[in-house]
Amino acid sequence: MAYISDLLKLVVLIVYFIVLLSFALYDKNINKKCLGICMNIKKRLTTILLATTILMTGTLSFETMQQNHTTEAAVNYYTKNQCTWYVFKKRASVGKPVPNGWGNAKTWYSNAKKSGYRVGRKPAKRAVMQSTAGTYGHVAYVSAVYNNGSIKVAEYNYNRPLAFGTRILSKSAAAKYNYIY
Repeated sequence: MAYISDLLKLVVLIVYFIVLLSFALYDKNINKKCLGICMNIKKRLTTILLATTILMTGTLSFETMQQNHTTEAAVNYYTKNQCTWYVFKKRASVGKPVPNGWGNAKTWYSNAKKSGYRVGRKPAKRAVMQSTAGTYGHVAYVSAVYNNGSIKVAEYNYNRPLAFGTRILSKSAAAKYNYIY
């Protein structure tokens, strides 16, 4: 946000100079040489103002999307039939989207934390179950939490390569995973 504040100060300063130059241009006693210089400076400042405004608009839009956790939630860029692809799609379908930019399953927990998502070690229905085990890690969708503490997860590419599957994990097994809420 400090970056945005600095850009805003720059915009205000540029607008101030454009206004001052506009008043100078309306002065009847101004000579032609000064008039040309003032016009040139005004054109350059206007160009800088326009470019800064475009930059600020894009930056603010990106930050707003990140804060709302809806970055490109409608488009799934994860590799089809991988665990990340399935969980991204499933979470979007239940109104709890996750961003496309979290990378391999191994980094989902840390990226979720950085993005402001609630995370923890207790399973909850509709949460993402996450593991850092293996080269790429693994994620699954928690479809049920039972009274005895066991959970049912839905997932891709776990027991069957590139295929959908479900499994039940005991309370003690479920406690070994991270969860993104």
